[in-house]
Formats: sequence, structure tokens, C-alpha cells
Amino acid sequence: MGVIRIGNAQAFWGDRPSAARDLLAQQPDLDFLTMDYLAEVSMSILAMQRERDPSAGYPQDFVEVVRDLADYWTAGGRCRLVANAGGLDPAGCAAACREALERAGCRSLTIGVVSGDDCLAILRSATGAVGSDVFRNLDTGETLAHVRDRLVTANAYLGCRGIVQALDAGADIVITGRVADPSLVVGACVHALGWSLDDWQRLAGATVAGHLLECGTQVTGGISTDWLDIPDPAHIGFPIAEIDREGRCVITKPPGTGGMVSVATVKEQLVYEIGDPARYVSPDVCVSFLDLEVEQVAANRVSVRGAQGSPAPPTLKVSATYRDGFRAAGMLTIVGSRSREKAERCGEIVLERLRDAGHVFRDTIVECLGQRGAVPVAGMVNRLDDSRETVLRMAVESESRGSVEAFSRAFMPLVTAGPQGTTGYAEGRPRVHPVVRYWPCLIAAGRATPDVTTVVTADTSSSRVSAAAWPTAQSPVLRTRVITAPGELRAAVPREVAVTLGDLVHGRSGDKGTAANVGILGRSFEDYPWLVDWLTADRMARYFEPLGVTKVDRYALPNLGGLNFVLHGVLRRGLRTDAQGKALAEAVLAMPLREPVTPGPVAEGVPPWVDGLTIGQVLRETARRVPHRTAAVFSAQGWRMTWAELDREVDRVARGLLGLGFRRGDHFGVWATNVPEWLLLQFATARIGVVLVTVNPSYRPPELAYVLAQADIKGLALIDRFKTTDYLASLVEAVPELATAADGRVTSTRCPHLKTIVQLRGEVQPWATSWEGLLALADGVTSRELAVESLAIDCLDPVNIQFTSGTTGEPKGATLSHRNILMNAFYAGTSQRMAAADAICVPVPLYHCFGCVLGSLCGLVHGATVVFPAEVFHADTTLAAIEAERCTAVYGVPTMFIAMLEHADFPRRDLASLRTGIMAGSPCPIELMRRVTGVMGATEMTIGYGQTEASPLVTQTRFDDAIALRVGTVGRVIPGCEAKIVDPETGRTLADGQSGEFCARGHGVMLGYYRMPEATARALDPEGWLHTGDLALREPNGYFRITGRLKDLVIRGGENIFPREIEEVLYEHPAVRDVQVIGVPDRRFGEQVMAWVSLRDGRQATAEELKAFCAARMAYFKVPHYWKFVDEFPTTVTGKIQKFRMREISIVELGLEDVARIETA
Repeated sequence: MGVIRIGNAQAFWGDRPSAARDLLAQQPDLDFLTMDYLAEVSMSILAMQRERDPSAGYPQDFVEVVRDLADYWTAGGRCRLVANAGGLDPAGCAAACREALERAGCRSLTIGVVSGDDCLAILRSATGAVGSDVFRNLDTGETLAHVRDRLVTANAYLGCRGIVQALDAGADIVITGRVADPSLVVGACVHALGWSLDDWQRLAGATVAGHLLECGTQVTGGISTDWLDIPDPAHIGFPIAEIDREGRCVITKPPGTGGMVSVATVKEQLVYEIGDPARYVSPDVCVSFLDLEVEQVAANRVSVRGAQGSPAPPTLKVSATYRDGFRAAGMLTIVGSRSREKAERCGEIVLERLRDAGHVFRDTIVECLGQRGAVPVAGMVNRLDDSRETVLRMAVESESRGSVEAFSRAFMPLVTAGPQGTTGYAEGRPRVHPVVRYWPCLIAAGRATPDVTTVVTADTSSSRVSAAAWPTAQSPVLRTRVITAPGELRAAVPREVAVTLGDLVHGRSGDKGTAANVGILGRSFEDYPWLVDWLTADRMARYFEPLGVTKVDRYALPNLGGLNFVLHGVLRRGLRTDAQGKALAEAVLAMPLREPVTPGPVAEGVPPWVDGLTIGQVLRETARRVPHRTAAVFSAQGWRMTWAELDREVDRVARGLLGLGFRRGDHFGVWATNVPEWLLLQFATARIGVVLVTVNPSYRPPELAYVLAQADIKGLALIDRFKTTDYLASLVEAVPELATAADGRVTSTRCPHLKTIVQLRGEVQPWATSWEGLLALADGVTSRELAVESLAIDCLDPVNIQFTSGTTGEPKGATLSHRNILMNAFYAGTSQRMAAADAICVPVPLYHCFGCVLGSLCGLVHGATVVFPAEVFHADTTLAAIEAERCTAVYGVPTMFIAMLEHADFPRRDLASLRTGIMAGSPCPIELMRRVTGVMGATEMTIGYGQTEASPLVTQTRFDDAIALRVGTVGRVIPGCEAKIVDPETGRTLADGQSGEFCARGHGVMLGYYRMPEATARALDPEGWLHTGDLALREPNGYFRITGRLKDLVIRGGENIFPREIEEVLYEHPAVRDVQVIGVPDRRFGEQVMAWVSLRDGRQATAEELKAFCAARMAYFKVPHYWKFVDEFPTTVTGKIQKFRMREISIVELGLEDVARIETA
């Protein structure tokens, strides 16, 4: 036999009961099937079980497994079963199996029984005299003397010799007591491949294979670091090792099953609980893992070779257990504010009452699960002190059963005497259990030798009602599931952008007595030298100091790109939830790679934590810092995600964009209302260096066509329709070639860069890719590819093009960098005292910098929740969202606040959570600000001033400014920026109190207008000053007031409207000779558009006709609200039209004097 195939169908007592039957149905031609039932804890359970029932010294569900395989063997199956299911009574287990097989009508089988591991009598008789066996504890060095009388079990780890003897004797089933886990596989190999018991190299290879198989599905993706990426975990397959004559193996699993066999899953199992990888000691051989070679040879097939063997030691390890008092543990859930603090107080109350009653405990523990309670190391995650849910777990140990019972009685009164929100008590009082402690020691190999007997079952197959049948390799049962070949596990991100160690490594941990074994493996061999330097034994010791680590041993595995650590002392407290160290690898993966950042206000001269980062990096950091906090809510769609979920979904969308062919520097437009996909695309484009172009959803087809062409947009995402607007039809009107396009291919003469359309909802057009189609493309792009794209991005790279009106009347694309808008978002939040506990209600549109910078990015930078009430602003939905999500901040232009204050729902809504926000976009009436801070309750409301070209804020009041400053000014310049007031004619800087043009310079100033160098030169002077076109003055205290505008601009409800754009449209009407557009004051919108029109001689046109003409060609908010027909316009003596006179005349004629007198900041 050149190659044998060995499967495993049991990793521990309690594993999937149908696994053996399933595996032999899938692979009936296996040579051997191993099952591993025993561990230190299971031996203790069996000891207590045997005390109650002398015949219950073995795992009785193994008998059911054997009975279920009767059909297999009777139908001709030849796979031989090797299991350590004998526990403390191998002979009793064999007798029960014989009875079960005979009752099931099975053909005659031979059962081999391997015992000889029980050395309890030897340990109990040990004298402790000099020169005799003292059986010192391997962890503590203590002698056996003080526990000898309390010993319950003592079993030596036997090797493969007894298994080989049983198989040589013809055993179909081998039942052992305590043998080393890999020896189940080694014994099968020695028997089938004809090895000798001193063939150290081959034995070493088989031991490695046994080590990989012994934990079942742990090598096929179970408990793997990237478990969420494992395909079809509900049907995860158990492993198979194909072992050749030289001891080399290939690890695989049955076709059609879930899970994954990859280099990563195999490596993680290789380092599981191995201690020193240069000397992995078993009863059969000592193995060095240092020359192992692991290679993916096919899908779900990994080759492992290179094990080096040397003779086994002359001693065997003994696993002994002894009685050590009593214990109990109980859990309650505390829901509500300050839940962690309440849980800790509850624990203190219970322990204080027990102390008052005179009870003494050897150990007690109070764990706040969900609050770093399971692995309480600093730096693993940030504190979640304001979490509203904590699981309180208390446990005690004592010599006295009475004291532990007293704890059980004292714990439950918390249900009525503890804090409000205490729940989870349906299981009743904590149960009292005896403590059975582990005592590892050594015994001379000659004092514990295998004893092999056989049992032959009677052939009862003739008693069957029907012939036995079993699936074969061609049976339909093997083709019920179709699983695609697994993709690679998550690749390493570049070290430069990694946030935690888990971005670069994967790992696995478990127990080694009172020590823990933590194996850490680099995702890339390129990072291994850095990993060796960075992850030192000293760093691990400091990190796990809260767990009582006494010593850390570090072992290098350069061939695997890994390190193995043994943390001594961390598992001494058996009361901990993670008493076996299974969670410690995850704690290591959560190690921060740099000192934790502290978002919030910074000292003068200290740069904000976001300075120098990209939006993608900031998202990764926020997801690490506050992973379980809600990131965004879209109330109308019922959509919400945490920061961790959002980070993962953004990765998915980014991979989808890469799959569509987008790369760094490409331009991607979004033409949509406030929908979740807008936010995902904002972050996903930023993550891969694609420039997001924000497209106003109110644009008409001519405006859309202009932006598509001007911004060189390569891809456009759009919704299907909203209210009366058909976006798909409008796009076809703007890009007529779409009418005949198909298969997602776009070609346009006017918009030559446009190649891809992504339709976010609705029936998908032939020329579009659906949102689901975009996401499906993510599966074809690896995380490594995404990381490479992300690495190339710099914080000074352009990330947005946001269109605004400029001085020539054509919309201009202000190009903004990552740094521009991240810094602005940071300072906008600090002025509001923003933190992760806050929730910002954002009814303003995402296409505007108010929504996508001050809204979504401010939430990102500060970890706050961003709530979008509806697709567009409605007063009622905004009020409802503030109440439902307990928003602490709300944004809006003055007209929005007016609408909310005047809405019928306002008096009925609970807005008590409101504290702050930003009012900006147009001049803010002072009386309105007083109502917002008073009646609405947003006492810390701020006012901001800026423009898109400044990212957008230049000045802002602060939450702690006096009310007079917050209602009468637009605040001070934000940190890192400069402002000056200049004479618009001479450019001379003016003194405080003098009105002139407001100029700004600093981190917020745009890179320039896209493809408009002349316009850029007019807006930005050679010294970097942005000339805003607004008139302002600075007061002596440094606060600014806006006094007017140089620019011929109308601001209606926060929308910048350039009159020249409207004038150019009206000039196209055949009846219009001349037209001038101005803004007039409006109580609701701040300003309304008014057109003065001069008609051609002999032509007629009504206001309604001209209004309809405009509505077909521009966004609704640009269409003039007021119309005046004139023969001539007021002019200067030189003939220059005086728009200020037009405004004065219009105010009087329209009766707007009172509105014009409203004070603004």
C-alpha cells in the first residue's frame, strides 16, 4: 500500500454526532477513521460520571456512533475505526459496542481493546522518598504529597504500540484509553505501511499528520482567524490525510462539503498547542517542525512534508486529576446606561454580603462580558464604558460546599435588588460543582505499557429484515451540494496602513496546563523579519500582565513565517470564562500597531490624529476603535450598520469597483438622493483612490451632460426615480447613445470618458450594471489587490470633485483632497464637542459638502453615528429621526430649522437628546438662532461659514461660545487656517471693524477647479489665498461677521445659484432680448431668485411661459420665483447695470422690507 487515507470524525467529546456516518457516506473507501474523545476536562467528567454509575467510565455516545455504522460494515465497508473512546474503562466500552453491533444485525467484527494507561495505583502508592517517584507537577514543581489522598484519576499518555498490536491482530475497531492524540494516526500508519517503531523520520511525519487531524474541523476552517470568509460553514467537512510511505501527507476534505483546506488553515493547526516547535514530544517520537514545508497543491489540498524525528524520551506524560473543593458560576445580563459600572457594583454587593456572613473563598471573579471581561488586557479594544448591555458573570471556589451554596443563594436576589434592566435569569440559581484539578507529571515509560485484548462480535446480519445498504462514491448523496473552489483567505494589508497586528497576521491559541500556547503566523513572508523584531517575548509579557503571566517563551518558525509563544501562568485561575486560553490569539491580533489615537480636541500646535491619513485609513481605525457602535442609519430604508460592518461592506464595494475596472485617479459620479449606496460609494471610492464626483440630484439633462463631460466622469451611479423625476430617462436625454446601448457598454461622443453606469435600484437597463452585479464582482478581487490599491493613495490626492457656481456662471468642479475634507470634518466636530456617543441627524443632501463632509466624515472622524432621516429633507421625518435615534446634533440651513419649528409635529416630539449641531449654508437670522437654542433645546448649536472651495468651513462658533457670539457672528477661523479682510480694489489688508473681501488660506483650501486653470487663478492667488467674494469684517475679539457679497451670487436655502447660468438659459428664449437675475430676501429660504426681463420688439411672453422654459432646462431651485418685465435696467453713468438698485426696487415693490430688515450673522 503506497498511500493510505485516514479521516477524522471527532475532535472532542461532544462533537458533531453524525460526523462518522457522514464522512463514510461521502468517502466509504477510507482506510482508517480516527475519533478523539479525551482531554483533561473529559477525564475529570468521566471520573465524576463513574462515581455515580460504575459502568459509565467512558463516553457512552460513542456506542451510538458504532451502532450507526453497522450498516456500513455489513454492506461491505472496510474502513477501520480507531478511537480513544475507552476513557477510564476501555473494556466496558468494548462490551457495550459489541452488544450494540449484535443488536443492529451487523456482520462479525473484531474489537481491539488497548488499556494499560491507568497508573492511579502507582501515584497513590508513591512515597516521595529520595530516589523514588515523586511525580512533581510539571507546571509548578510541587511534589504529589499534598494531593495524593485526593487523586481521582491518573492516566499515562500511551503511544501507538498498542494500536499497532490491535490492528495486527485484525481489529476492525480499536478502542483505547488515554493515548497521545497523534498516536491514533501513527498506529494506523505503522500497521498499514509496514514501518518499524524506530523509523523516526516517518513516525515524525505521521505525528504531524495526526496533530493536524486530531482537532477535526479546526484544519478545514473551523475556529480559523478568517472564519467569516470560510465557505458554507454549516456543512463544514471533516479532514482527511493522505499519507505516503515516507510520512508525507496531503490534507484534504470530502468534495461538496463546506469549509476550506488552505495553507492558512493548515498552518494555524500546526502551531496549535505545540510548545517548543523544535521538540514536539510524543510517546512515539520527538518531532521538529522547523523544516516543515506547507504548499497548496490544488483546491482544498495542502501538502505537508519535512518533519524531522528523533527518539522519544524515556518517560511518559501523566494526566492526573484530584479533588480540590467546590465551585459555582452564574450569569445575568444588565441592560441600560452605564451597564458595566452597574454589573461591577452587583458583583461587589454579592461578595460583600458573603463576607459579612463569614464565608471564605479560595478565589472569586467578577467578569463583565462584552466589556473586555473575557480577556481583560489593556489595548485589546477601547473601553465601551457607555455600552448599554453587559453580561455579568460571577464565579467562586471554596473548600466549603456550604460557602459555594451560599453564593448560589446570594446571586439570584440581584434580579429584584439589582439595577433596572437586570435580566437573563431563566436558568435559575448557579449550580454547585466539585472542582477536579489537573496534575501533569512524568512516569518512566516502562511502568505504563499497553495491554491489548480483542473481542469478536457475533455475526447477526442474518437477523436483519432487509439487506444492509450504504452509499457509494457514485451515490446521489455525495452530489447534493455544489461548492465552488474556495478563494484565498484575507490577505495582509500593507504594513504602512495596518492598524492592528491582525491586519498582518493570523493565529491560534489553546492551553498547555496552566500555561497558554499562542501561535502567530504572518499573512505574508515579507512581513516576517518585521514580526520577529516587533512581537517580542517582552511585548507579550507586558500585554498579558493583567492575566498574571509569569514568563513568556518565544519560539521562531521561519519556515512557516510564524512565532510560537508559551505564556506561563495565565491560566492558573480556573474560574475565568476563557479557562483554556482559546481567546488569547484574538487578543494578540487586536494589538494596536501604534499608540492608540484619541479623537477629540487637541492641544495647540499638536496636529489632529487624522492629519496625514486617507479616508480609507481613518475608516479602518474608527472600525477598530469603536467596532460595535452604530455608524450610519438611513431611517427611510430601515438600514443601519456598525462601524465594523460598514468597514467590511466598504471593502466589498471597493473590490466591486476594482472588478469593474476602476483604478486610482478615475472619476466616478453619484447622482442620487440620500440613499445608503451613496455613503458606501463615498468611502469605497476613497479607499481605492477613485475621485468621487458629487452630482446634484436636481440637475436637468443639460446640466447633467455638462458635468459628465466637464468632470471626465468614467462611471456614474444613479437611482431610477424619485417622486416625479425619472433619472434613467434624464440620463438617456443627456447621453442619447444610451438609447441603443446594451450589455453594459457605454459610448458617448459628448462624454467620451463615460464607460460604466451603475443602477442603484429599479429594473436594470440594458446599458447599466445593477448594484447587486457590482457586489458580485467583489468575489473576483482579492483583499491583497485591494490593499495594493489602497497603499498607493496619499492624503494629498484628490478624493472629491464638488460642483459649485463661480464667477463666470458655469458650474465649477472644486477638487478636494483627503486632507482637505478630513481636517475640516475633524474641526467641525471638535467645535461641537463631538464624540463616539453622539448621533448626528443629517437631513441635508449628501451631494453637498454639508452632508458628505460635515455629516458623514465628521461622524467617521469622531466615531459618532450619522442618521439620514429621508432621501430629501422633510420636517416631519427629521423630527421623527431625532426622537427615534436620540440624536444629539442636527444639521441644516436656516430654512430647514424654520420648517421644523413651525411643523405641527414639533410640540409632540421628544427632542430632549439634542445638544448641538451646525446651522450654515446661508445667512442665519438671529431670532431663528435664539429659537433653536431655546425652544428646540440645542443649547450648543454652532454657526458655520465657508464654501465648497474651502472644504467647506472657514469659521465656526464653538459649543461654549457666549450666546451673543453664536447669534451675532459666524465664529472664529478654525485651527490650521488663516483669514484676512482685504480691500477688493487694492488688495490691501484692512483693520478690524472694516468691511472688505473675506480671504482664507490653510488646510481646507481646494486643489483647484478641475480643468479650469483660468478660473482657479482668479479664485486662488499666488500666495494661496482663496478669494471668497463675500464681504465681511473682523471684530477685535477675532470673530467674523458676513456683511454682504462681492460675487453676483444668490443663496437660496443653502443652494449656491449663479445668476449668469439662469441668464444664459433665458437668452435662448426667442422672445427675450435681455435679462438680469438677482436675489431678493425671503423669510423661509433666505433668498429667492428674481428675473428682470426685457422682451424683443414685437414679441410677447408671460411669466408662466418663461418659468416653464426654465424648469425644463435647470434644477427647480434655480427657476426664478419672481418676474419683472422692463424696457431698461438701472445703470451707472458708464452703462454698468446696478444690480443693487434692482434689488432695492424689488424689495419695495414686493413688500419685502420687513424681511430685508431681519438680522443675520
